[in-house]
Amino acid sequence: MNHSINIKFDKQLMSVDFSIFFGNQPTILIQTKEQHAEFQNEEVQKVCQLYLKLLTVFIKIIKKKIPFDYNQFHNLANKVQIQEIITSIQSQQMKTKIINLQKSLLKIEKFCSANTTIQLVGLDYFINTIPKIFYLLFACIVDSSTSESIIIKGQIIENQLKLIKIQGQFDITKLNDYTRRIKSYLLIICKEIKAQQFSINLEFNDEILQPFTNIKMPQLHFNYSKKKFTQ
Repeated sequence: MNHSINIKFDKQLMSVDFSIFFGNQPTILIQTKEQHAEFQNEEVQKVCQLYLKLLTVFIKIIKKKIPFDYNQFHNLANKVQIQEIITSIQSQQMKTKIINLQKSLLKIEKFCSANTTIQLVGLDYFINTIPKIFYLLFACIVDSSTSESIIIKGQIIENQLKLIKIQGQFDITKLNDYTRRIKSYLLIICKEIKAQQFSINLEFNDEILQPFTNIKMPQLHFNYSKKKFTQ
């Protein structure tokens, strides 16, 4: 049996694979994931492919004098920009920051289609988060919208913005594809995401985590010492 789990350790998030082998002496094999560099290279390749695809579209439009298709260009541009955010998250240190929700939503508007607007209801909220991951999450949500209006409401719990409710109409299949792809980042800031066709509820972590970087896990972390155990 092969399983993958995420573990919170020392305010960090670590992905672990484990396998259970049954027999006379059942055994559990635990491995930490060490594929970060390979994953980065794969993401960079995706960015390059998207840029090439975008340039190919421009070349066809110019050479063949094809009528400009706004929707096709908008969808392709969003894919490139979202991929760029993912790449920038991987290449830079993640830092927490208190951000203004209204100002952040203004930056997200470029992902909206021509007929879509974003409306923040109520107070101008502030949230302590990792801005680029927060920005990535909302870019994916807005890109998955199929409605003309996206309404956003915040909920304060213990003087902190803990819940955000988003109303509109969404392509859930498209959004799920996004969230599966960036799940390891979302877990750093989000406790739970409940997505339905007409509403999305975001619940944020009480504390911001960081990706686990100490793959070797020194013995002192676990008060572990090498000893020979007897049965």
